[in-house]
Amino acid sequence: MDYNHIKRTSLLLTVSVFSAFSLLAQTPDFKELIRSAKAGNAEAQYNLGMCYYNGTGVGANYPNAAEWWQKAAEQGNVKAQDEIAMCYANGIGLASNDTIAVRWWQKAAEKGDSEAQYELALCYEDGKVMPKSYAKALDLYQKSADQGNAKAECCLGWCYKNGSGMAKDSIKEVLWFQKAANQNYAEAQYEYGMCYYDGVGVYKVILRQWIGFKKQRIKILKMLNGLLDYVIIEEMVFRKTILRQ
Repeated sequence: MDYNHIKRTSLLLTVSVFSAFSLLAQTPDFKELIRSAKAGNAEAQYNLGMCYYNGTGVGANYPNAAEWWQKAAEQGNVKAQDEIAMCYANGIGLASNDTIAVRWWQKAAEKGDSEAQYELALCYEDGKVMPKSYAKALDLYQKSADQGNAKAECCLGWCYKNGSGMAKDSIKEVLWFQKAANQNYAEAQYEYGMCYYDGVGVYKVILRQWIGFKKQRIKILKMLNGLLDYVIIEEMVFRKTILRQ
């Protein structure tokens, strides 16, 4: 499987300030992280794996990163399960094994991890590691997209565009590309731009949004008219009260 599109960045330190922490391995904080990881703390094991993967405060060492992620993943740490799956899929720090990668993504996806859901959906769609199933792929894309995963949103756009496992729907195609494009996902921005260029579904979307706005406007006007009627009635009652006095 091709997972070259996967990008990982450190959750601890940015590259721009890495030089300021070149001695992190000798600091009490890093020693405490190691102590905690060795004591079995899953979050510490995951973070230590990130340090070894990115070379943060210690020399980059992919086998060590995979080892600590494996330990954390076995304790149920969802982030580590996603990372160790990436290692197995790409052969980073250990021998490549797509079957084991899928197994870890399944565990993380079952816990609601959007990235694992997206990766697992890809596996179901290409059918190389497991039986192809557009239905399962779409279900996972949808779950991931509902959590705001831009890659999953873009894939849903492609599914509606190509009719992959479903009827083509130009309106939903545009709406999902739009969602992903709004998150600065380059591929979705291109597809969304092509929708405008080709006039695919865009005008229908604009019309539907305009109709929705018009209906909302009518509701507001009715509410205001009702309020105006109430004010007029109250004013009439007030005037009658004054006249009686």
